[in-house]
Amino acid sequence: MVDHDAMGQLRRRHALLGVGALLALALAASLVVSPSLSVASAAAASANELLPLGCSQATVLPGQARCYGTVSRPATTGSGSGVRPFATVSTPVVTPGDIADLYDLPPVPDSVPVGTGPTVALVEEGDVPNLAAELATYRSDSRNRLGACTQASGCLTVLNQDGATSPLPAADPDWAWETMMDVEAVAAACPACKILVVEASSTDLDNLDDALQTAAERADYVSMSWGVNDDGMRRSDVAGFEDVFAAHADVTFVASTGDFGWQTDLPADDAVCGRGTIPATAGDTHSCTSYPASSPYVVAAGGTMPVQDAATGTLTEQVWGAAEDDGSPNSGGASSGCSGWTTMIAAQAQNANAKAACGSARGTADLSALADDFRMYHQADASDTGWYLGGGTSLAAPLLAAMYARAGNHTSPFDIYARAASDGTAFNDITSGTATRGCPASDARHLCSAGTGWDGPTGLGTPHGLASLAVLDTAVTSGDPSATSSPTATATATDSPTATPTTSAPAAPTTAPSPTSTAPTTTQPITMPIHHSGKLRVKGKARVRSRLKASYGSFDTGTTATVTWLVNGKPVGSGLRLRVKKAWLRHRIRYVVTATGAGRTPLTLTSPTVKVKR
Repeated sequence: MVDHDAMGQLRRRHALLGVGALLALALAASLVVSPSLSVASAAAASANELLPLGCSQATVLPGQARCYGTVSRPATTGSGSGVRPFATVSTPVVTPGDIADLYDLPPVPDSVPVGTGPTVALVEEGDVPNLAAELATYRSDSRNRLGACTQASGCLTVLNQDGATSPLPAADPDWAWETMMDVEAVAAACPACKILVVEASSTDLDNLDDALQTAAERADYVSMSWGVNDDGMRRSDVAGFEDVFAAHADVTFVASTGDFGWQTDLPADDAVCGRGTIPATAGDTHSCTSYPASSPYVVAAGGTMPVQDAATGTLTEQVWGAAEDDGSPNSGGASSGCSGWTTMIAAQAQNANAKAACGSARGTADLSALADDFRMYHQADASDTGWYLGGGTSLAAPLLAAMYARAGNHTSPFDIYARAASDGTAFNDITSGTATRGCPASDARHLCSAGTGWDGPTGLGTPHGLASLAVLDTAVTSGDPSATSSPTATATATDSPTATPTTSAPAAPTTAPSPTSTAPTTTQPITMPIHHSGKLRVKGKARVRSRLKASYGSFDTGTTATVTWLVNGKPVGSGLRLRVKKAWLRHRIRYVVTATGAGRTPLTLTSPTVKVKR
């Protein structure tokens, strides 16, 4: 747990922020029903003004978290809210189809049912009473058509911070905007994924720590759309969180870098972080970058904004920044910089840009994704119900977590750096856009502005196909038969429950071929697929000296299934049954089942995870 006494000197600057600045805007009815374009112009709604709401003005006691989420609704004449409008927007409206286009995500086959994919966990605060119904509205909308994901089917699960379905915490109307955007973002990027929402009972750091523990025990992919300012932090301040990350090496954690830009001291932000200068030498930048994004165990998610070509309607991306914004909470653009409390991870140190920018200090971001103009649905109350535009780096975190899940990589998320070094087209390099707020013009190392290769606001860039996020030496088999293996692919990934036949299609030509490739990848003929029915379960009690049994339903007649048991991601045995050893106490156990047959393409599925208890 976090030592609140040790946090005392940080409390004014380290208020935990729900970094999802939900830059949102109620859409005109004509946009909601437009069937012809996946990206529709919101110009007709440009007179509607964004208004900061609720949690950005909430009173926060020492040791508690602050949600800085903002939402939007049409400004009305004579409003008595006393809240100053801070922006007007004319923008594209991004749907799941647009996300697939931006990141080259293959369609999920009809043969892969909703809810059979990996589990993506979202660590949130407070309950959303209508969460299931709102998600149903989002998924069934004519512009989304994602299929039903219900609690009854096991696709959607909502737990309290202790891992129980009841009692759930009290509702938090302000954080609810954040939660709904996160849930819908996962659905958009990974329609087949199971979604786990873990609700902390308050914004206390201890409660968020407990919620994180619960999420890590039950999912291979965890998204955190919140953080504390990294500047001045000590490892002892976040020991509880770091212990959870270290104990779950087989989980991919993704966190938002923050929405304050490089530096802010605005009264409206109720926060002071960062300095208005770039250090002369690489190292601690004292910027507004955020923890847990700066943790060496966590993928730091920066942000982009979509840019629509007026002639073709095609979307591209640029840095999500707001250098000229001088008054709105959480809208200074993606925070970035170099941490003063922890060192650069070995994988990141391979990147010359990151090394030049941060020296031996941990640099953020690692990757980025959309942080603006996401079409979301929420029922706040009778007057705030409908479709909005959401954003902030809190949107990027669940999008990236969902894409990691589709790629099946919950063991080696930082392979992205080696992949970028070997394949110059592995990521969409974000080289343009407005520098983030407070970013000095002298930013030659691109700590807070866009640049070629790694830069602070966007990291390596955005994903270019699922192969960019896969384990470096594996092909992607996450229910996406059109997924392309990386240039160094040599084996089949086995960690995605939605795995379908793997196609070893050669990777697209690159400007920087992999130095480890000795021969071109050959294309294997696709024969008959293998079908699976039933659910994967681990039967028995996960206790020391007990026996577990693999129950995986059935495969097509004429196929053979083999089971491999894994403890913390490492193979420990095969066969239907496994005896639990004392050395595995508090470790995580799962199994992988692979079905093969003559003239059939192998199918690999992964079971849920259980944690060994006494």
